[in-house]
Amino acid sequence: MLDGLEPPEDLAEQPAREVARRDLAKHDRGREDHHEGTADPEREGEPGHLRGEGEQARRSLAHGGAFDRRSRILFGAILALAAAVRLYRLDHFSYGLDEVLQAFWLRGDWTFFWEARRLDAVHPPLDSLIGKLFEGMRPADWARKLPAVVWGVGTVAAFGALLARRAGRVVALLATALLALAPFHVRFSQKLRPYSLGLFLMCLALLALDRYLAGPGWDDFSSCGSSASRPPTPSTWRP
Repeated sequence: MLDGLEPPEDLAEQPAREVARRDLAKHDRGREDHHEGTADPEREGEPGHLRGEGEQARRSLAHGGAFDRRSRILFGAILALAAAVRLYRLDHFSYGLDEVLQAFWLRGDWTFFWEARRLDAVHPPLDSLIGKLFEGMRPADWARKLPAVVWGVGTVAAFGALLARRAGRVVALLATALLALAPFHVRFSQKLRPYSLGLFLMCLALLALDRYLAGPGWDDFSSCGSSASRPPTPSTWRP
């Protein structure tokens, strides 16, 4: 009785493995179509123009457009306040022990300077190198602290610019004002030490990194990375 039965034409011509692959591919296409046709529950009922404004605001924030004209004026006023607070009574405090040693190294010749830098291998030489170049102007004791004041005000500016990109103008202005008047930061911006420069370079590096990650090249790189890390599915992987 079974001798006269023949398999269907598509099963007879194709191996069973090909049929299984075809069924899996159809199943995956059906799932993709289902997900594309499903509305986002979080954005369902939101008008189209509001979604467009939200996307535009996010793009503006990512590219540093968080400060409007009024915010820039307030930001500049905060930076002026930060500079005034750090310059006030800059000659009041005498040098500490570490500041005395650094001033001693700066006043020597270049051979003595590099020998001192070799012995003091703990601190990077950039701050001392800038101080050595500034020493050519024969500054007073209080004037040697002016580069540290510049780095301190620059830290406030870089910190505010970073927060403006990441958290918006209100948070940026508030946090910048708090940092501008922070006693600890004000005091370390008046010392002949590399602490102020280190904070400035750290904030500047974070700001540069944020600007780099917001560029179009990073989007392509991140999309490639996510695709590479995604596990293979039956429709995309073949043995």
